[in-house]
Amino acid sequence: MLNYARYLPAYYSQMSTLPDDHPEIYHEFHENGNFSVQLSSNNPFGRIPVDQITEVIVNKDTQATTGTTKFSLKPGAVNRFYLTAEYRSAFLGLLRDTVNYNRSELHPAELQKPRMQRDESFVSIIESLIESWNNPFQLESQDLVCLSTMADA
Repeated sequence: MLNYARYLPAYYSQMSTLPDDHPEIYHEFHENGNFSVQLSSNNPFGRIPVDQITEVIVNKDTQATTGTTKFSLKPGAVNRFYLTAEYRSAFLGLLRDTVNYNRSELHPAELQKPRMQRDESFVSIIESLIESWNNPFQLESQDLVCLSTMADA
């Protein structure tokens, strides 16, 4: 978090002079609202800031199935893995362009039917658990109740 705090004055200075220095970008940001990107047409709520798009694409393209910790315990191998990540991502992008692969068909795991059903069942379990306790959200109950201990306050 130190880097965020360190670069805040520079970022604020750049954004404050954006209308004068780069009026076309200011117009796109301020007038048109084009300061985020939507990766998939299937997820209308999946917009992310423009500066994170490269990070998301590179992370997705270079993701190891077992994660970095199981990839190797040697610091040199892990460093090489991260140093070459952007190149691997670029090569994968070129390959996708060559075979006309459309990234917009990718679906987040949270929007898949099995995941939604599992989440719904968890919500039902939590609801029934709260109902089995002294439900603090019922209008008849005037006493304050601590949810973690169920003790009257």
